[in-house]
Amino acid sequence: MQLEVLAGGLDWFGSGSRIIITTRNRHLLHSHGVKRTYEVEGLNHEEALELFSWNAFRSKQVNHCYLYISKRVIQHSNGLPLSLEIIGSDLYGKTELEWKSALDTYERIPHEDIQKILKVSYDGLKEFEKEIFLDIACFFKGYTVSYVINMLYSGRGYAPDYAIQVLIDKCLIKIDQCYVKMHDLIKDMGREIVRLESPSKPGERSRLWLSKEILRVFKENKGSDKTEIIMLHLVKDKEVQWNVSALEKMENLKILVVENARFSRGPSALPKSLRVLKWCAYPESSLPADFDPKKLVILDLPTSSFTFNNQLNMKFKSLMELNLSGCKLLKEIPDMSGTPNLKKLYLDHCRNLVQVHDSVGFLDKLEFLTMDNCTSLKILPRKILRNPKPIHPPKHG
Repeated sequence: MQLEVLAGGLDWFGSGSRIIITTRNRHLLHSHGVKRTYEVEGLNHEEALELFSWNAFRSKQVNHCYLYISKRVIQHSNGLPLSLEIIGSDLYGKTELEWKSALDTYERIPHEDIQKILKVSYDGLKEFEKEIFLDIACFFKGYTVSYVINMLYSGRGYAPDYAIQVLIDKCLIKIDQCYVKMHDLIKDMGREIVRLESPSKPGERSRLWLSKEILRVFKENKGSDKTEIIMLHLVKDKEVQWNVSALEKMENLKILVVENARFSRGPSALPKSLRVLKWCAYPESSLPADFDPKKLVILDLPTSSFTFNNQLNMKFKSLMELNLSGCKLLKEIPDMSGTPNLKKLYLDHCRNLVQVHDSVGFLDKLEFLTMDNCTSLKILPRKILRNPKPIHPPKHG
């Protein structure tokens, strides 16, 4: 509306006029026929240091006593002038000790004034666009677009493509060589929105991504029906002590990812809301007996103890992807007629796998099957051997 009032048409301006429009919304420019756009880059290190210095010291040069900590501010701001100006003004006239204390705080909790300004674009999103933005901010920055779309489509139950394009148009994310990128301060803004859902009780937030908080929720059984996504990635392989009932209260949990963590026991229950379960080294031979997997789209249990024990009567009607690669105890793939929508089946490096049930050959939607290095495999579905689809026969190494 502002553009229409200020610049209704080209005939409003004389020949040779140049009109410069600044906006956070790229789509707004396209819809008004703007032909040439320029995306403003962040400041480089030297420019950022100079801008920060003008605000923090009222001088072009940084006080040499504060040089090291000033570089921390530059790194934290990642070229964003807004952050450099606000933090610089806040630190003006403060002692070095106060600087360190303030920056430690900013690195944990975003500066309120920066948060407020960056949040303007978020506030203008529709609800489902906000959900996708928060998912990316908390979990998916740096992943390929195809992986993010697959995870969000599987986990949310609706295609995220439109929402992702809206986030691109509003400069909240960008796609760089097929990877989803997001400025660190925008990521922090999204994560702060989630943290403020329950500042002192992580188990009552919609998303959990910090290992320390996840492990505490698991150990103390502090979960709730508020949590929708948990992704646990430990830096080093670690044995985890937990309460096996920790997932029972999470009645709306949709995505659960566990990597680089060794659990001595598996969960006593899984919520029926679960749509994506990716658990490397899952410690049990089967899923909980009372689990209803009707919504499960991805089941990814590589290098686990899973063997389908007591799972034969379960109906995985929504399952589209099953990964059992490296499951050394797996000897047989049973009747899979209860998985009519299965598209991908990964069985690589299942060295004790002897038989794949004939029903796998009759899965009409199966597009991808790998069985490399299944050195004990003897019985294959007859139909698979004649299937023209890109299904990989076993390779023995």
